[in-house]
Order: sequence, then structure tokens, then C-alpha cells
Amino acid sequence: MDAMTLRERIDSLKQKLAARRGSAAFRENVAAIEAEIARLEAAHKD
Repeated sequence: MDAMTLRERIDSLKQKLAARRGSAAFRENVAAIEAEIARLEAAHKD
């Protein structure tokens, strides 16, 4: 993986999701981002 830890990647995705939730173009990608968050959280139990 790149320089980000899994926790940093999860937090980054959550911030990106929250920041752009109102954008019509972004809403098309919300399900994919939420699925990636769930996958990363499942793989990286703190």
C-alpha cells in the first residue's frame, strides 16, 4: 500500500465523503466509497 496507514485511509475517505455529500456528481460514488471504508475497517480492526 502507499504511505498512508489503513486508519489514515479510512479517516481520509470519511472526511472526503462528509465534505462532498451534497454534490450530485459525488453522490454517484458514495456507495463505492462507503464499501471501501467498510472493507478497510473489516481488514484493520483496532
